[in-house]
Amino acid sequence: MSAAHRRRLAPCDVLRAHSIPYTHWYEDALTHYGSKTVLFALYLLVNSVDAAATCLRSAGWAAAELPEYSLHYYESSVDEQVVLSKGEKVEDIVVLISAHRWPGVSPTLDDDHFPTLPQLYNALVQRFLDSDDDHFRGYMLVQISYLYQDTPELATPSFTDVLPVEAQQFHVDWLSEILMMPAPETRQHERDIRDRA
Repeated sequence: MSAAHRRRLAPCDVLRAHSIPYTHWYEDALTHYGSKTVLFALYLLVNSVDAAATCLRSAGWAAAELPEYSLHYYESSVDEQVVLSKGEKVEDIVVLISAHRWPGVSPTLDDDHFPTLPQLYNALVQRFLDSDDDHFRGYMLVQISYLYQDTPELATPSFTDVLPVEAQQFHVDWLSEILMMPAPETRQHERDIRDRA
């Protein structure tokens, strides 16, 4: 592991040392499952944004902002989040996001701080379906598209079976390429199917 990569993951070391559960999210979770996406800021889901932020601030991280070109990674009306940094580069930024709005994902103290592939997929899909924020939904679609592009397991017939029932039809419909997933009518159709599941 390079020095830059170790520096980027330094917040994880601090959180682990203080027994604060976390889960890698967004690009880090995608690359864990084979995506070739570029890593930007470190996104972590935590149970308590305040506790995690206090812990990192005591270790030298300070309030920060993401660059203007950063994608819309949260819904300001529902997501609790804090942006901290201990350097000048975007790779020095850690974004702590409350896990409470991400269905089926629980931050952990285990050695593997990544969601399972079904957990990651399901949480992204559910947030896409439930969000009223166009930019955030677009970001969810980008994340989901990366999974389909770079994670062969999604193309296997058995992947549908390991998904929560609420996400199975979305997966089948995506693979069929018949529906336009971003269309409001399709999103409502997928919500209706999920709600009946």
